[in-house]
Amino acid sequence: MGVDWATRRGVSHLDLAVDLNERIPLPDGHFDTAPDTDVFEHIARPAYLFEEVSRLLAPDAVMIASVPFLYWIHEEPHDYYCSTEFVLARLCAGSGLTVVSMEPYGRTPKPCVPLKAII
Repeated sequence: MGVDWATRRGVSHLDLAVDLNERIPLPDGHFDTAPDTDVFEHIARPAYLFEEVSRLLAPDAVMIASVPFLYWIHEEPHDYYCSTEFVLARLCAGSGLTVVSMEPYGRTPKPCVPLKAII
């Protein structure tokens, strides 16, 4: 099931259009996997979305997340954050998620790297 911004209507993978800054109208434990790629920088309250994803994941489910760090401003005016590995770890811990793996990807040297996390 594809869940994404309400502004993304017409996207073929989209089954449910929602405001990702609000409660997602699905039951607890609904997903076995939640791919959250290049989403969190567009969320006004990322801690809340981490809590929502945690709520929506079944026991032993996986969230695969990626965030850009050095990137031009995009999707104006909804480009809020450039997250480091430290803030991602903190957001995970605050929402009851455990980081299994976190690594930089791309060609940008540390510390300004995009991150991919399996949570």
